[in-house]
Amino acid sequence: MKIGLKADLFSNLFGSAWSALILLVCTPAYVKYLGVSAFGLFGFYLTMQSVVRVLDLGLSPTTNREMARFSAFTDRADECRNLSRALELCYWVIGIVVGLLFILAAPWIATHWLQAGMLSHVTLIHALQMMGLLIIFQFPVCFYQGALMGLGHQVLFNGIRIVTATLMYLGAAAVLWLGLRNIQSFFVWMAAMALLRVGILRIALERALPATPRPAQVRMGLLVRIWQFAAGMAGFTVFSMLLTQTDKIMLSKLLSIKYFGFYTLAATLSAGLNLINSSIFNTIFPRLSVIAAKNDRIKTVQAYRLYSQILMILMGPAAIMLIMFSTTIVRIWVGHWSIARIVGPIAAVLALGTLLNGLMIVPYAVQFAYGRTRLALFTTIFLTLLMVPGIWYMAVHYGALGAACVWPALMALNLLINVPLTHKFIIQHDNFTWLRDAGLTISPMFIAFIIAKALIAHVSLSLMELSLYYFMIYLVATIIGIASAPLLRPWLSGHCRRLFAFSST
Repeated sequence: MKIGLKADLFSNLFGSAWSALILLVCTPAYVKYLGVSAFGLFGFYLTMQSVVRVLDLGLSPTTNREMARFSAFTDRADECRNLSRALELCYWVIGIVVGLLFILAAPWIATHWLQAGMLSHVTLIHALQMMGLLIIFQFPVCFYQGALMGLGHQVLFNGIRIVTATLMYLGAAAVLWLGLRNIQSFFVWMAAMALLRVGILRIALERALPATPRPAQVRMGLLVRIWQFAAGMAGFTVFSMLLTQTDKIMLSKLLSIKYFGFYTLAATLSAGLNLINSSIFNTIFPRLSVIAAKNDRIKTVQAYRLYSQILMILMGPAAIMLIMFSTTIVRIWVGHWSIARIVGPIAAVLALGTLLNGLMIVPYAVQFAYGRTRLALFTTIFLTLLMVPGIWYMAVHYGALGAACVWPALMALNLLINVPLTHKFIIQHDNFTWLRDAGLTISPMFIAFIIAKALIAHVSLSLMELSLYYFMIYLVATIIGIASAPLLRPWLSGHCRRLFAFSST
């Protein structure tokens, strides 16, 4: 792996892991000081944040792709700045409109959608209005992220991400700990930190854009050139949001706010895997876009195999560990067996679905790099049409756990449809090689975790001992996976030889 790939991949993974870790660490404090009902309202905000991103209309990956393509051609600095300014204006306008509409709709949502439980009606309305303000400040972040990622400033973006996430989540926990133990104060702090983050990102992008003798101008005509790709990405974004958020949207209506809080805990835990997926996508997509701009099919296949195996190594151990030890992990996390027994099985099922979904990250990146959005769009529409009745039926008859089972079933179907079509119509890669790589990489890690679970099945360990045991098994499984991956094995062997050579001198 090249130095640039290593640095960007490490920064994306560390930024994602840090953001997830801060949220996971602070969640028990949120639950303790706010209560499960109010935390369920925070879960509703996280769901709405994902829903609102559908109004991104494909502009974030479009921004990423176009900025990466500009980086390959240094004589288009003026066009780069002008397109950036036009896209930035679109984001701010959409964010302000959507945020204000959410604020105006807060009384209706509080009355006709959410089941308030122990929360007062006034408290609910005020919290929802603060969510609207948060949406205004959060929405443009997608643009700044896409632009900085595409321009190759991934380390810079993740540095900002780490600092602001720490201030946002730890600061919110501190606000609650200091005595302001209400959901309104919680969201006021979150909104203030969101404003700080978007301001810092705005300054960072201005300095990252290539210098030009003339100031940037808002030329909306530049958007016409990229409309077809953006439209395809918009459709994919809409149905991807529905595919990933339908369960939460429907369960927020079908379940009480308390039991929706339990489901939110499970979804929050498995969402850490999505952060790994997104960090890998953000690392490889600009590189694949540059390769696609040069129409180099040989390098595309080479990069496709390498990135697929890197994805399996980074995501596989975390996902398998959550699948195998979910209840105990939740117990270590929140500190209550009663909650862990409910949340653990749901988290395991969601983790399995996220693992299967993650295997599609690299095929999607290749499709989008070549501007081929129809395949991903049509398969996502098909899966969404299956998911809506599936969630309703399973939730009504089998509760939250039944609804969670729909996710891995659909992701398995997605793999069976999308991977072979990607190989056939875009990169001309044989399915056997991909299946062999996946089997050689993931299967040994699964076996390692099965053996690890059998070894402690009848052993009584403290939570600290279990945590250390899980960490050691995670490291062992990762090393086994690297040693099994065809393209990563030489990299590991080289490091081992250098280590042994150094130790012998």
